[in-house]
Amino acid sequence: MASPLLFVIAALAPLRIFAQKCQIEMNIVIDESGSVTASGFQSEKNFAADLVSDVYKIDQGQTISVISYDTDARVQSNWVVDDPTLPDTIRNFARTGGGATNTDRALQLCEFCRG
Repeated sequence: MASPLLFVIAALAPLRIFAQKCQIEMNIVIDESGSVTASGFQSEKNFAADLVSDVYKIDQGQTISVISYDTDARVQSNWVVDDPTLPDTIRNFARTGGGATNTDRALQLCEFCRG
């Protein structure tokens, strides 16, 4: 079975074309639960950082929220992409979780971040 991350990557392939036509408000959700290994967590952060870097190259000024979750969910950031060091900030997030996997709570925060 393919990884859910692969489906996300495939879904984001047309991002460059899409971003040139409209404003993006993006929520990036990072799983910090105990089921995610240290290398898996780093892979999540690298993917998120690369995505933010691509958005920055297309159009500075897009809104991106980063939400991490385990048993609970936290808004790590809610940025307007206007800083080229933002991907490094994401790569350097410290892991604070390790509990159960409460994806539902993270998705609720996504709705909150959208306003």
